[in-house]
Amino acid sequence: MKKFFSDKPVLFGLAVFALGMVLAAIFMLPGTVLYLPQDFSVSIGRLLASAVIWFIFRRYFKDIHPFSGLLMGMPLLLFAAWNLGHNLSNGMSMTLDYFSAFVNALAPAVFEEFIFRVIEIGKLRECSKTQMYALLASSLLFSLIHITNIISGQIAATLIQLLYSFSIGMILGAVYLKTNDLCSIILYHFLIDLSSQIFTETPQTTSILFLVLIGVLVIMGPLYGIWLISKDKQ
Repeated sequence: MKKFFSDKPVLFGLAVFALGMVLAAIFMLPGTVLYLPQDFSVSIGRLLASAVIWFIFRRYFKDIHPFSGLLMGMPLLLFAAWNLGHNLSNGMSMTLDYFSAFVNALAPAVFEEFIFRVIEIGKLRECSKTQMYALLASSLLFSLIHITNIISGQIAATLIQLLYSFSIGMILGAVYLKTNDLCSIILYHFLIDLSSQIFTETPQTTSILFLVLIGVLVIMGPLYGIWLISKDKQ
């Protein structure tokens, strides 16, 4: 199995993600039995799965430089600001269950950064792929995992989310490639998710202003990520 994935980093990333999802499904079962809220049970499952994923692939976590990319990742706060503005402008109510919101935001941040940044980019580096290839491949994989939301029937919303996720992934990936800073990318991913989790509902409409703003962010993310990586070549 190890030999099969030795020169197939993209398939390797998908396999690790699939393993993580299976582990998360297993670990969420006690929460289901205890009648905990489904979102909370899923989040606990993902956090426990992240711990197992870390143990199995811990060799990729040996050269981490905490918060060395904190300033570099600050443009990601614009996505969190957009989430807050979009929800508040639509009159969405804020939750009183802050603990669940915290856990539900933390779980995907840890789970997805472990897999799509640390492990996937680590594998791409092992295969001697260029930084630009690693950035694009890891960001595309990160974006495509959100395509499952198309099951809800909201095709347009899913396509927007794919672009939104790709843009965020390009910045997260570039920061990690430049600094090996896992802590900052988890923090920014967490803040982006928290800016949505603190609301009890999801807006069903989006004004022209916020559509334009998200369009700008979706374009800005890849450009900024590419610029960060290209600076080494200048």
